[in-house]
Amino acid sequence: MPSESAGAENTARNCPSGVLMKSCNETYFETLAKNAGVSSALSELTADILTDTHLASTCHSAAHRIGHVAALHYGSLGNAFDGGSDVCGNGFYHGVIEQLFGEREFSLLTADDIREICSNKELATTSPLAHMNCVHGIGHALMYMSDGNISRSLLYCGKHSSDSDISQCATGVLMEEGFRTLHSTSTDNTRSDPTLVCSQALGDQTDCWLSQSVKEIVNVTGNTTQAKIFCQALKTPRHLTDCFSQITK
Repeated sequence: MPSESAGAENTARNCPSGVLMKSCNETYFETLAKNAGVSSALSELTADILTDTHLASTCHSAAHRIGHVAALHYGSLGNAFDGGSDVCGNGFYHGVIEQLFGEREFSLLTADDIREICSNKELATTSPLAHMNCVHGIGHALMYMSDGNISRSLLYCGKHSSDSDISQCATGVLMEEGFRTLHSTSTDNTRSDPTLVCSQALGDQTDCWLSQSVKEIVNVTGNTTQAKIFCQALKTPRHLTDCFSQITK
């Protein structure tokens, strides 16, 4: 049931205020999807965010959890996507991909593996948005599969065949890193969070996500070797130039 007042403790979810609320909401909606069904969980989430401001601002990861359940329930990408919703920034679709793609062995992934799941014939008749959400979800899945290794995940994103897909995949990686930071006790300055930087960029954000990706690789690895590999995967001259320019800054 929707909460009665904005930001108030929800009696149905029984989630405490403070840092534990986000993980509590995630668990609640995952359990609801398992017990009452995916459609019911999505409907309740959609209703609750209208009156619960905290849930509305953090519900993307809760929608991921419902997507995990949907992937297991429907068993196929196309059927799971058909039963989905774009509520909370398309988090449901990203969760489906996390579950379906994340079952693979990270070290055995090939370029074909990375490219083919979102070229699945089941998605052929759906909108370009379905493909975008699928590729973005792969970025989240790579972080799960690599135990949060952001540089390796971004390098695997580079196996996509277009710069736009590389960017969408990288967006998923960087957003997943942002989720993990929120759950940690890190005191990192959130103003340098790539997700916040790029979400505020005007117009096409592809350049931003690609440049933030290579910056993140350099920051994490402390050297430029992997950063150069990521840049070399890009196809558009403008993106290539900008990417390499970030390495020397």
